[in-house]
Amino acid sequence: MATKQTIAEKIRKHYNSENGEWIIPAGKMKEAKLLKEACETIEKQTDRIRVLRTNSNNTWHATTKAQTELTKPYEEKISTITTELKLERKRISELKEAFKSVNNIFEATYFNSGFW
Repeated sequence: MATKQTIAEKIRKHYNSENGEWIIPAGKMKEAKLLKEACETIEKQTDRIRVLRTNSNNTWHATTKAQTELTKPYEEKISTITTELKLERKRISELKEAFKSVNNIFEATYFNSGFW
């Protein structure tokens, strides 16, 4: 499959000679000058877009890397705290169960002692 030519390439192919000079048909000087300017502008803009795209990609990668470096310690700390919180919840749950057991023993002993 042939690569698609840009408009600038099509213009150059049509109006350039083998050595790169512009071939201008008789009576078409103004049109050829405008086409040459358009072609040069398109090529400059294409180069500028390529540079901007490269800069944009570089910036994105640098930002992503910086974000990862900045957030990683906090993510690790959050993970540690989450684990500690789960253990604390489990410990509190176990203490509640222990308190219920002690309370049940106390009630059974107190009420069965004949004090009431």
